[in-house]
Amino acid sequence: MNKKILLCAVSVLLVMILAMSSLFMVSAAGEPVETQQVETGATFTRGETTSANTTESTEPSAPVKLVGDVDGNGTVDVNDATAYQLTLAGRQEVTAAFELNGNTVTDGKKNIIDVTGIQYYVAKVFKKLPVTLDGYYSEIIRP
Repeated sequence: MNKKILLCAVSVLLVMILAMSSLFMVSAAGEPVETQQVETGATFTRGETTSANTTESTEPSAPVKLVGDVDGNGTVDVNDATAYQLTLAGRQEVTAAFELNGNTVTDGKKNIIDVTGIQYYVAKVFKKLPVTLDGYYSEIIRP
């Protein structure tokens, strides 16, 4: 009988810890993100420094139509799912590539279901994007 009481107490304690940690995450999510602009033209990624190409044009190019490519880099990968989630959460600005390529599930809405479509595509569950809500390729349903 003592084992059951101990197991129950541990379970309740774990639930309380999870609830408190989620409260801290929600309160931290409301804080604004500070960005720092580097004037030297260097980009920083995970502690590495590379200099930017000085021959690049300063004007942004028009995004290419590739369903699921919401960060505009020309490929559909897990970074697109992350960019989509950050945009939905309001932590990243809506870009032209997001507007053009964000509807991965053909329901006419931009929501977390579209992120799931990108994740399924990256995991090779879906062979193509966009898909319908029930998982069919939209070109089969709507040619």
